[in-house]
Amino acid sequence: MAKTKPEEIKLEAINLIIEAVPKENKIIKLDITKLLRGKGCQAKFIIKKENDKFVGKLISLKVYPAYIRRIIRTGTSIIEDSFTCKSKDAVFKIKPFIVTRKKVHRSICTRLRKEAKEEIINFFQETTKEEIFRDVLSATLQKKISKKLKKIYPLAFCDIRIIEAK
Repeated sequence: MAKTKPEEIKLEAINLIIEAVPKENKIIKLDITKLLRGKGCQAKFIIKKENDKFVGKLISLKVYPAYIRRIIRTGTSIIEDSFTCKSKDAVFKIKPFIVTRKKVHRSICTRLRKEAKEEIINFFQETTKEEIFRDVLSATLQKKISKKLKKIYPLAFCDIRIIEAK
C-alpha cells in the first residue's frame, strides 16, 4: 500500500493554500482567528476535485464559545435564534447572536429577534452560497443587520454565531 503525497489545496472564500493529503469529500477544520483579526472562529471545508486540482469549499463557520463569553457582560440581554433559510443555491442553518447594551424587556428582545431573522432571510434570497460566506467573513452582513437593529435598541454586539450550508 503506497502512501499518497501531500498536495496543495486551495481553500475558497479565504484565499489560502494548504498542503494536505487530498481525498474526495474529506472535511477539514481550520482555525481562522488570525485572518479575522482576533475574532475566534472555526471554518469547515469539504474537499472537491475540479479540473484535476483539489479545492476546499466552505461549508460552515462557527464562532468559538470562548470568544462569545468574552463579549458578554453583566447587565446586558442576550438574544439568540436558530432557523433555516434558503439562498439561490443552498439551504443554510443560521444562529444569530445579539447582545444589547443594557437589560431590556422581553418584548424588545422579541422584536430584535424577529427583525434580525427578517433581514437575514431577505438578504439570503437574492445571493449565492459563495457571496453569503464572503459577506459573513468580511462582516458586511453583520453590519447591515446591526445598523437596522440599532434603530430599535442600542447594541453592544451583533454577529452570526453559526452558519452551515446543508
